Amino acid sequence: MACEKKIKLIEHDIKQLLKSNIPERKIIEQMLLFNQGVPFIKLISPATISNGIKIINTREESIIFEAFETAKTDGRISKFVPASGAATRMFKSLIKVYNTLDKINDKTLDFKYFDHSEVAFFLASIHKFAFFNDLKKNLAGQGHDIERLLTQGEYREILKAVLTKEGLGYAKLPKGLVKFHRYYKCSKTPFEEHLTEAAEYCRDENGVARIHFTIPDDYRTIIEEHCKNAGSIVKKQGIQFDISFSIQKDTTRTIAVNLENKAFRTSSDSLLFRPGGHGALLENLNDLQGDIIFLKNIDNLAPGVRKKATNKYKVILGGFLIKLQDQIFEYLDRLEKNQISDEFEAELEVFCASDIFISLPDDFNDYNKEKKSAFFFSQLNRPIRVCGIVENQGASGGRSEEHTSDIQSLRRNSYAVFCLKKKN
Repeated sequence: MACEKKIKLIEHDIKQLLKSNIPERKIIEQMLLFNQGVPFIKLISPATISNGIKIINTREESIIFEAFETAKTDGRISKFVPASGAATRMFKSLIKVYNTLDKINDKTLDFKYFDHSEVAFFLASIHKFAFFNDLKKNLAGQGHDIERLLTQGEYREILKAVLTKEGLGYAKLPKGLVKFHRYYKCSKTPFEEHLTEAAEYCRDENGVARIHFTIPDDYRTIIEEHCKNAGSIVKKQGIQFDISFSIQKDTTRTIAVNLENKAFRTSSDSLLFRPGGHGALLENLNDLQGDIIFLKNIDNLAPGVRKKATNKYKVILGGFLIKLQDQIFEYLDRLEKNQISDEFEAELEVFCASDIFISLPDDFNDYNKEKKSAFFFSQLNRPIRVCGIVENQGASGGRSEEHTSDIQSLRRNSYAVFCLKKKN
């Protein structure tokens, strides 16, 4: 392979690879990908109503709610939250200014620079942040009054208290530990909000809500203790949490390269590996061996006042998946028993086309019954993902405007629900 010449393994590289359990073959595949690029996806057509998008009408909602409630009380529902990310990107402008300016005040902040404008906006809005009271208390412990610092323009002390380990340590803290939402009597972190949300739609008949977080290994003890304390507060309401954690696997890491697509080496001449994206967490997801799993990022959550509406649509998506799953399991059972009649074949064709939007091969009519059965089984016997559609309101994402009036019942949803195991 041409790309093999781009990475020359020396003795301590091999030892490093053996220790990390990353196969040399995988490294070569990654280098090839960097060198050749990712090919564009060949799109057939945009997803539209009845062609990739299905509308759930009001008449179906009661049936869907009932199906979801049954699955929930049976303990089939759980939640998976990727929570490995650090808050670094959230505070990158503050970090850059803090690391480059010895004095940070109204004179040194130049609005023609984006990072400086971001810092100015942060300081102007600082009283609104959910972590403001913690910041105020931390500064007071160091002998500073935050209002005086703001009035006199001594901003460096404020940024220091936000970013460094002497203060709140938000520059390196996992995103899930940064207080996101401010309420009348308290503020909550994303971990706390996800537990509260899981209690609403994952709770079984015994009051147990199951939730799994992927977390950074360095903060495991802190996060586990934080979630334990948060869970004990909600437990007073008769809810118990089955909380589990996992770490993104080292074997999913990606080799870092320079601008010439050659392996990047550290000052000690070792290969540098970086954590893979969210796709790398599919192994963690699969390890759960769960049935119906709600997948939602650590920072993708609504405050309490909006939870009622968002939870309603989660239940709709979950209930729809369950009804779809029941139908698919029935078809798989019949296919396994080789119950292929002309009528059943026609029913499967309609189901694939109208319910899960799978097109038949052009030469499908030339298949014999055994080959048709194998085709249908391969299409149905796999994980199911149900996603809601975000109404286009001018932001990136969502759908084209001409279809938004048809999807009011599915708006505000941008998450997926996975069904991960076949019925026994």
